[in-house]
Amino acid sequence: TEKPEAEKEVTIRAIMMAGGVWVNVLRKMIPDFEAETGIKVIIDEEPYMALKDKAILEMSTGTGYYDIVVLDTAWLAEFARAGYVASLDEYIEKYNTPIHGYIEAHRKANQLDGKYWALPMEIDTRALGVNMAMVKEAGLKPPPWTMEEWAEAVIKMTVDKNGLNPTQSGFDPNNVAHYGFTYTGQAGPYSALDFFPFMSGYGGDVLRQNGPEDYTVVVDSSEMIRALTLYTELHTKYGAVVPASTTYEEQQQDTAMRLGKAATGIVPSSHAACINGDAVGCEDSLVKGQVKYFPTPATPPAEARTRTGVWSTFIPKDSAHIDEAFQFSAWITTNIKAVKEYILLGGSPAWASIWNEPDIIAKYPWAPDIKSVLDASWVEPPLPEWGQIRQIYGEMVSEAITGQKSPVDAARDAADRMRSVLKDAGYPNP
Repeated sequence: TEKPEAEKEVTIRAIMMAGGVWVNVLRKMIPDFEAETGIKVIIDEEPYMALKDKAILEMSTGTGYYDIVVLDTAWLAEFARAGYVASLDEYIEKYNTPIHGYIEAHRKANQLDGKYWALPMEIDTRALGVNMAMVKEAGLKPPPWTMEEWAEAVIKMTVDKNGLNPTQSGFDPNNVAHYGFTYTGQAGPYSALDFFPFMSGYGGDVLRQNGPEDYTVVVDSSEMIRALTLYTELHTKYGAVVPASTTYEEQQQDTAMRLGKAATGIVPSSHAACINGDAVGCEDSLVKGQVKYFPTPATPPAEARTRTGVWSTFIPKDSAHIDEAFQFSAWITTNIKAVKEYILLGGSPAWASIWNEPDIIAKYPWAPDIKSVLDASWVEPPLPEWGQIRQIYGEMVSEAITGQKSPVDAARDAADRMRSVLKDAGYPNP
């Protein structure tokens, strides 16, 4: 006899970025959710650079194959305006979801036009990771740093096998024991995400908002060019950056920090536990207890600012299991027991209060430092074109750090391309 419809087992399928620490965390936690609800969960993984295209293909053709798509909120406006994803307000009300328990900036990053289109799951906000043992060894004052102090520290913490740095006679660039800095420099979103915080170090920005639906490109400002020049010269002039950083993705940068190859790095908050050897699969860390996290450098009057990066659970509007998909999304992001397990396994949740709990701080002494960075982060502009703008920005950074263009030319060319994007979309003052 066939089971009644209400008793049939439901399986939801999610797709997310391959290789993230938090994917392993989710796999460990799914059995608990399945035991509590009877809802089965399958995870598919896709490389970051292909994830968006894969999601668009499935959602635009209305296949309903995926019930959850975990994506960067940089694409929220594009997906919401295109009608690819379901509004979640109905389900937030139905399940009395405590939406205001999220970190404020990360909650807002999931809103557009007064509606919620996703729930924030994994924070990806950048902080400055600093190996404090190397700071002490170099005789440097600890952060926070101005841009100039940070650059000096990066150079002095680049040390060859004889203990010399690039400012000293006899330094051997072919036998470096550890470098002062590493980043994810692969052209596109990766290079964009890591340079975003540094542009703020001198007061630079990508767009200036003049009013609703009115933005002007300012990526070619003198402040931006000054920051991009410094960022570039640490690599091209001083050799103080891990050479392969120009091609790195997040996992490779993570490894450079975790294995002691770099003294500082612009670290996604989601990788903080891994670098210190506290996350699933990261037990090989050689720097356990040595890395602390700080706001990125800024020279007054500029202030340290970093992008509110967050991977969120979107639900395609053609899913046959929107309700069940929402239940899983809410469980992993707001259920206190689940959120605590998530962070203890190495995840980086958007639930605000968890970062201040004594047992979390006991395991992760750096947790309050990450929280202070999260609280000061900025939300990306809610433009459907933001994905294109960010891609151009990332290409600008890559062109500069690889020597394809001077920082000045890279910034000016990027500004021209961004203005064309906004002009074609009908913005009045690009």
